[in-house]
Amino acid sequence: MRPSRLLTTAVVAASALVLAACGADDTSSDTGADATASTDAAFPVTIEHVFGETVIEEKPERVASVAWMNHEVPLALGVVPVGMSKATWGDDDGDGVLPWVEEQLEELDAETPVLFDETEGIDFEAVADTAPDVILASYSGLTQEEYDTLSKIAPVVAYPEVAWGTSYQDMILMNSAALGLADEGEQLVEDLDDTVTQAFAEHEELAGKNVVFSYLDPNDLSQIGFYTTLDTRPGFLAEYGMGTPEVVAEMSEGTDEFYTTVSAEEADTFDDVDLFVTYGDESLAEAAEEDPLLSQIPAVEEGAIAMLPDATPLAAAANPTPLSITYNLDEYLDLLADARAEGLPVTVETCPHYLCFSAEELPDAAPQFKCCPPIRDRGNRDALWDALVEGVIDCVVSDHSPSTPEEKGRGDGDLQQAWGGISGLQVGFTAVADEAAARGIGLEQVSRWMATASADLVGLAHKGRIAVGADADLTVLDTAAPLDVRAADLAHRHPISAYDGRRLAGSVTHTWLRGEEPTAGRLLTREAAA
Repeated sequence: MRPSRLLTTAVVAASALVLAACGADDTSSDTGADATASTDAAFPVTIEHVFGETVIEEKPERVASVAWMNHEVPLALGVVPVGMSKATWGDDDGDGVLPWVEEQLEELDAETPVLFDETEGIDFEAVADTAPDVILASYSGLTQEEYDTLSKIAPVVAYPEVAWGTSYQDMILMNSAALGLADEGEQLVEDLDDTVTQAFAEHEELAGKNVVFSYLDPNDLSQIGFYTTLDTRPGFLAEYGMGTPEVVAEMSEGTDEFYTTVSAEEADTFDDVDLFVTYGDESLAEAAEEDPLLSQIPAVEEGAIAMLPDATPLAAAANPTPLSITYNLDEYLDLLADARAEGLPVTVETCPHYLCFSAEELPDAAPQFKCCPPIRDRGNRDALWDALVEGVIDCVVSDHSPSTPEEKGRGDGDLQQAWGGISGLQVGFTAVADEAAARGIGLEQVSRWMATASADLVGLAHKGRIAVGADADLTVLDTAAPLDVRAADLAHRHPISAYDGRRLAGSVTHTWLRGEEPTAGRLLTREAAA
């Protein structure tokens, strides 16, 4: 659990409680009376917040709350408020109470408190009518004027620093201290932290993934709205191991706003985003993926968008609260994990020997053809070519797997013991080009499969293509000069080849690396190729 900036307040209140208990008459056998006396002795309690400090002189009997979620703290601690904010978003049955709050009220066998309709702002008259002893608003966006007005009704616990930026832990610690239940509040925070930590551990695929909690207007995709690190939604995800994209971190610096927007023309600033979380439905996701600007964002292009159905309990729970965490946290994390899996880049590859050989033509007990998986029949080979042409398979890679004659011949014809792997690096391109030509496929496509696609896969943008600024890596293939492959003539250290004795329609006559005839190869890295 991240350190709370309000632990000091809670500890002060708890210390007062302990000291008072130590000074009490501990000869009494009435443990209930002792507990009540100890709780009462915690007062007065001073709570610091953005507007100064609030002193609560004695244990409140009538508790009211305004703004989102504050009422969940007393309810989680077994205290039923006399009044609380009405749920106008995320309510699944229209009764103004979120389902996890309903569940807790039933658990406490309590009636629904007075509901304050805050659609047009705080209903001060309704709050006053409940005659509260304290008003909880540690998670809120109270203005100075609203705070002053509420303070005329009862002591008010306002937010600590940033409007709508109080974490669920800090809200619990502040509100529980105001109720004289600081110890219980700290225990609640600890229990919830254990629950959340375990839930994220069971969704390890989310760990370290950069997430943007955004808002996209389906009627205007020219702006990308997102919540800053001050907001509890992305703050919650970051606290438990998910990453913060650079653009979110930069836009959060030096601001006290919990939400901001950038132009969709700056879509490239979201390149390091692994997952978008937003409110809406699949039609919004489709619109984003089809938008010429938003679709430039890799996560959007790949479909890594977690859609929280608008105005549902699940959408409401993305803003974590003391009661919602135990109600549907797993469902929320499942949604994120599924969206992340949807956006995972998947690459499909095959190798020259699977495209050039079929099981029907292989001699028995010939270890030079042993590989894993094994070479299949003609129908499988044809299906691989069809998948290449259709784009289902992305690239053709060498899978060059050399061995000594002793390793290949191990077992004296027993293929279970022989080395599994084919040495095809030198003739692989020519062999694939030969087979492709027989199928009416040109060299340009073969080069794309065997050079461009594989270079793109590993991020070598200056390799695998003939283009201005790219390395001058060139090969001349003379298609009029057939090649009769002889294993002994190959540059391999060991003269073993599945292609031995095969005639290919073309020979490589020249090769240049970076514009020069090669004398030796070198390890390629993204940095070196840049």
